[in-house]
Amino acid sequence: MPLIDQLHSGLDAGVKRHWRYAKEMFDIKPEYLMTIAVADALSDGYDNVNGLDVEIRLERPTHKAVYQVLEGFVTNKQWFAIRKDAVGSILRKGKVDVIATAAKQIHLVELKGFDPAKGQIKKEIERFQDFFGLNKGTNAVRGGHVVFPSKTSCEKRLKVYGSTLIMDPALTFEVICRKQVTGEDSQDGIPAYFTNSISITRRAGAASETTDK
Repeated sequence: MPLIDQLHSGLDAGVKRHWRYAKEMFDIKPEYLMTIAVADALSDGYDNVNGLDVEIRLERPTHKAVYQVLEGFVTNKQWFAIRKDAVGSILRKGKVDVIATAAKQIHLVELKGFDPAKGQIKKEIERFQDFFGLNKGTNAVRGGHVVFPSKTSCEKRLKVYGSTLIMDPALTFEVICRKQVTGEDSQDGIPAYFTNSISITRRAGAASETTDK
């Protein structure tokens, strides 16, 4: 199953699990419910990679995530120099919700609650681009994905807004919005909602070979 399909499937499972627990959908607390559900979906495999070959890390501190995406691409000396000189959101305090590694390629995933503000989306897209730019683009990052549910379809505005934030022509940008049916009656619950993914990926052929340490 394609990675994007797994992201939407996992998010849907997390939202519906919260509904079973709390009988409330829009205020998902903790958001960790969605993180676990998406990680479970990715661990089943994606993009023709068997789940046994997928490594998942949750709530990875940013500095450790930086090391992980550079491992095998720089020497230890180069790593310390990059960490010392790195600027911007790449060094902000925080964690990456999900890091999925398969076939020496890494996907970064950030989960948000229902209808996140533009500022939240902008922050993650900028941070993804900082990851892509590490070591002048020679690293293991293949994709960065912001995943969240919404009450209504927001595909058009996300495409317009998100595309203005992509600075590197070597990166592609894609928004997918899917309607999810809950099976609930409108008087008892929410009959439908939408899962959304904003994905930034490196164009094919942009990755470089690793460097021996």
